[in-house]
Amino acid sequence: MIPWAHQPCQQFHIPTIIFFTSGACSASIEFALEKISPDNLTPGDLLPGLPEFIRASLTDMTHWAPPPPYHYQSEPAPPLRPGPGCPPSWVSEMEGSVALMINTCDDLERPFVDYLRKEVKKPIFCVGPLLPEEFSRTVVSTVQDSDMRSKRDQSNNNFTEEEINQWLDSKPRGSVIYISFGSEVGPTANELADLAIALDVCNRPFIWVIRPGPNLHGSRPGLRPHINTNFDLDLDGFVERVKGRGLILREWAPQLLILSHSSTGGFISHGGWNSTLEAILSGVPLLTWPIRGDQHYNAKLIVEHLKVGLIIKGDGNQIDPFKKDDILHGIEKLMVDQDIRKHADSLANMFEHELSASYKDSLDAFNGFMNQITNKK
Repeated sequence: MIPWAHQPCQQFHIPTIIFFTSGACSASIEFALEKISPDNLTPGDLLPGLPEFIRASLTDMTHWAPPPPYHYQSEPAPPLRPGPGCPPSWVSEMEGSVALMINTCDDLERPFVDYLRKEVKKPIFCVGPLLPEEFSRTVVSTVQDSDMRSKRDQSNNNFTEEEINQWLDSKPRGSVIYISFGSEVGPTANELADLAIALDVCNRPFIWVIRPGPNLHGSRPGLRPHINTNFDLDLDGFVERVKGRGLILREWAPQLLILSHSSTGGFISHGGWNSTLEAILSGVPLLTWPIRGDQHYNAKLIVEHLKVGLIIKGDGNQIDPFKKDDILHGIEKLMVDQDIRKHADSLANMFEHELSASYKDSLDAFNGFMNQITNKK
């Protein structure tokens, strides 16, 4: 719910339900954090109470500080949330609520949903994955993003959906790497340069979405060389070198079309929850590049629980930038790891057959709960 709405709802005795837009894994780790004091744990200790296969330690919790970089910048952004021992905002808002809604489903995150049900002692309803209706109707076929996006969303792109689809049709099944970091966060300028080098030398087909950073003007969208004088990339030269093998999209990308196409075999992503869900339901393995907040927790879910992807690793310190060799190693491992691909296919097949039933079960449970509340009044 909208945080400011909580108080007036209480004032007028209107029942409130908290809606958690991320997944149950990130909510569980945040809740576990709230229950401890940093003085009671040392680096390497595990957070007590979490499902045992998620090794979330106090060291992981420093992802809130130092703060992450702005999109395509080298300067740090303000802190997002308090750290260990300090509750995230949704915990305090939940105190006066009657239930919690989460953008997930039991089949995807059951251990974490069970953990939250035990800890928060309130009804929890899994109402996800919340994706466009067209996606749920076409889980096993290519999704046309133009059915869901406004023309304005697509107007600044340098390729049409039809051109992108034709390009994908020309590539072998499962061979294309898709790279997109969302609209709010992204790698640092130097990491972008190393990513470009890795894509240049990896000899694999790819689609890379390069969006402009904040307040960026000029002919080189997405790249901010003035932020760091050591960073530079001849984008036109890069495009020419990878011509035919690489497709550079500016501003907007038909992500659902790309992920649902049979030629797409891997997704390099910041690990935002919506992108994670779209990749999982499409059966596309993920190479996660978490930058801030719940993205680190989503990466743990992807790697340690669902086993449908990998995380790019530096030297173990989240502050250190990812280098070309880290990226190359991650790409090669992701694209050849058959166990990860089998897990991704299996999970997508499960959703293909059970997604509609999951939605119906969640709706029936929620309607029953609402009837109980209504009858009590």
